Amino acid sequence: MITYDSYTNNLSHIVDRRRIGLWIKRFDTWAQSKEFDFNRIHVATPLSNFEKLEVDGGETRLILDIVDGYLVEEAGFFKDYMRNLNRVGIFAFIKNPKRYSDSLVEFCKACDLITVGSEEQAVIARQFNPNVFPIWDCHDEFGAPENPILHAKKSNFNIFWEGLSVTLKHFQECLADLKTFMLRTNSTLNIVTNSQHYRISNRYFKVDTDRYIKRFFKGLEDQVKFHPWSITKVQEVSAYCDFGLIPLLAEDRFARLKPENKLMIYWRLGLPTLFSDSPAYLRVSHELGLSDFSVPEGMWDEKLSWLSENLPVEGRRISSATKMLREKHNEQAILVKWEEAIQTLARRI
Repeated sequence: MITYDSYTNNLSHIVDRRRIGLWIKRFDTWAQSKEFDFNRIHVATPLSNFEKLEVDGGETRLILDIVDGYLVEEAGFFKDYMRNLNRVGIFAFIKNPKRYSDSLVEFCKACDLITVGSEEQAVIARQFNPNVFPIWDCHDEFGAPENPILHAKKSNFNIFWEGLSVTLKHFQECLADLKTFMLRTNSTLNIVTNSQHYRISNRYFKVDTDRYIKRFFKGLEDQVKFHPWSITKVQEVSAYCDFGLIPLLAEDRFARLKPENKLMIYWRLGLPTLFSDSPAYLRVSHELGLSDFSVPEGMWDEKLSWLSENLPVEGRRISSATKMLREKHNEQAILVKWEEAIQTLARRI
């Protein structure tokens, strides 16, 4: 039997369907072909109630799948305690008040396997547990990797961004420079995201995304377009965009430990992309000879001008990423990684 503390019951959440949910859907068939007893596995996530996951002498194998920067975030006192309260419930919290960060570290040390989204996350996790596997998300739902189709132009650019609306705050990193560039070139920013989010704990103080965007990008109301997120909409909008942006706030340690997934998606869609110089983005872009698309803090004006003036030549260089994605970043290759990780839990019958 396998238990998974999934983000959604039907594995429809992006983390569920792009990560271990892929392997869980084929668990029964795969397990029957092996010589190991995999009848008791519990997969936890950062949303799990760690207090209920007891170590039972090896009878249940415990996995933690974590792809966000919880292990390095310096959460404030209130935020840290509130996270644990939301997971364990009021009565358990009163009985044993504890910071979420402490509970997470304790579980990292107790579990049998930690799966993460990047090499950088693996380095952090190995401080608490030796059995750590970095595994990419699967993005096959967006279709096969596309070669860039670029047009020579100096203005009227369509710029692309997709993601969770709660992360739109990261545009603060480049907002002034982006506004100047968009006004100068009469360009449009296309935002593909969810229609609402919550300010606290994904449940309190609902925010309407369309209104939030209009306030956030004040002065650009006619040049910023909101598109409700769907796989089809991501494909549709990206197809007519010229390049993408991935800004990250320089001081946000949580965000800067995120894996390279968003950049992989943009490249898969055939988009040359300017991105903040987070460790994962720098690593993968350096491997492909694309690190000059990274943007250090305060350099967005310079990089926007560079790419817009050289888009046809520089943009076509992402064909190296397209080749890599086709060869290594597909469902079958990623499932092999999951099976390698799961087999470290194996106990012969």
